[in-house]
Amino acid sequence: MIWDRVFEPDKRLKPEVNAARIFAFVDTNFIGDESESVAFLWRCRAEGWIRFQKTDVVDTEHLTMKPELDYKRDLSSELAESLTPFVLDHSRLDAAVLGSRH
Repeated sequence: MIWDRVFEPDKRLKPEVNAARIFAFVDTNFIGDESESVAFLWRCRAEGWIRFQKTDVVDTEHLTMKPELDYKRDLSSELAESLTPFVLDHSRLDAAVLGSRH
């Protein structure tokens, strides 16, 4: 164990350390979820064990959210965004991969 879990993780550590080499791709429903299991995953991230990446549609969904859900945008702003397959009328062109096999 890196340190005693009774204390908060050292703020000098970056959550992207990813010591366990586990990448978790999250969406809007995950962000702001207050369940015990999700809180545990956020703690693992804070301790540097896992890394969260948001899908490109998270920010797209945040553009149309009600103002009372702005906290989700704030929470997700610190997460790395992964490039995912382009979805017509949902993905942003600068944040998705559009391809063809030909």
